[in-house]
Amino acid sequence: MPTFPADFELLSGKDALTLYTFETGIAQHPFCSHCGIAAFYVPRSQPDKITVNARCLDGIDGPSLKPPRFFDGQDWEAAQRKRIADGGHVSAEGVQGATTLQAILDRSPG
Repeated sequence: MPTFPADFELLSGKDALTLYTFETGIAQHPFCSHCGIAAFYVPRSQPDKITVNARCLDGIDGPSLKPPRFFDGQDWEAAQRKRIADGGHVSAEGVQGATTLQAILDRSPG
């Protein structure tokens, strides 16, 4: 569930997050160092946004969620081109996911 950081607030657990990044370092994948859950991340495709794991939200029936599309992870570049061609959000040039993540953490109470 992608959203802009201004519409997201990390309520707790900031100090328990451990960060994982892939090759480019643009995407930021924080996860809980205690249980391993990845409640949100900053995607490489839209580093000015975050994607929230809907299963971590109150009132969500996880088993009833049905993904709107399938993504195999292997064909990232082609999927990104299609998403943009279909009118998907395009981040400004040079936006870094680390900056987006830091802004979220700076606003978090802990």
